[in-house]
Amino acid sequence: MASVNAIHFALVSGTRLASGAQRPGGPPSPPTPAARQRTPRPSEPRRRGSTQRARAPRPGELRPGGRTARNRIAIFEATLAELALHGYTELSLNAIAARAGVHKTTIYRRWRTRGQLVAAAFMDTAERRLEVSDSGNIDRDARALARSVAATLAQQVVAAAVRATLSLSSPTVRGEIARRFWGSRQAAVGPLIELAVQRGQLPDDTNPAELIAAIAAPLYFRLLVSNEALTSAAADTAAAAALAAARAGAFSHKNNARRSHQTTPRDRAPASSISPTNDSGNDPRP
Repeated sequence: MASVNAIHFALVSGTRLASGAQRPGGPPSPPTPAARQRTPRPSEPRRRGSTQRARAPRPGELRPGGRTARNRIAIFEATLAELALHGYTELSLNAIAARAGVHKTTIYRRWRTRGQLVAAAFMDTAERRLEVSDSGNIDRDARALARSVAATLAQQVVAAAVRATLSLSSPTVRGEIARRFWGSRQAAVGPLIELAVQRGQLPDDTNPAELIAAIAAPLYFRLLVSNEALTSAAADTAAAAALAAARAGAFSHKNNARRSHQTTPRDRAPASSISPTNDSGNDPRP
């Protein structure tokens, strides 16, 4: 009986010693690995680790590489491709949806008219392909911008889409597309010019919109009128000429106001010269 009690005592004692209990009459045993793990204090901030979940995108926010962003790009590219192939009059939202691999309701929910969709497609192309960066030197930045415009217009699909849009007989649709597109370009490039004005690289009263148009106009002339190659040299010349004109005061707000006052009603085209249209832009073609 005594031997059984001794064995039982040894087993119980061994279990307690293995779990880190204090030996009878001796120093405490070293803590187990689990006991050595550090527990953060309540006042300490929680450390970020690989176990933390990423913040979910807010409603309406585009997640880089997400399905919504991919669908938008596919829709815009399909829009320009269909516009280049068939023109605006025959532009079909069903064909765009099929080419983009989305349901047509995906398009109808976001763009109510074909004009809005075409404008959005051009705006997306400009945002992704045109270089707008502030290096601290407006001459360098203007050349980079002009070169990116030339490279974008030189692409066959973009060039055909631009020609198809400008060939529209509807001034309402043309005006909607132009207003949306150029408004987005002025919003993107305008701050670049304003920073150059603050640095003293351009006159104080420089009109950003006029300067932006002067940089792009010679490149669109090559595309639509002279049919000349859109080269880097042509882009550099356009940027240099526009900046020289700006520094000479050609694009000052005072000159712009003076020119607008000098325009008389006889200088404007009569209302009868505007081509009638059956496409108001409010009824998307299925």
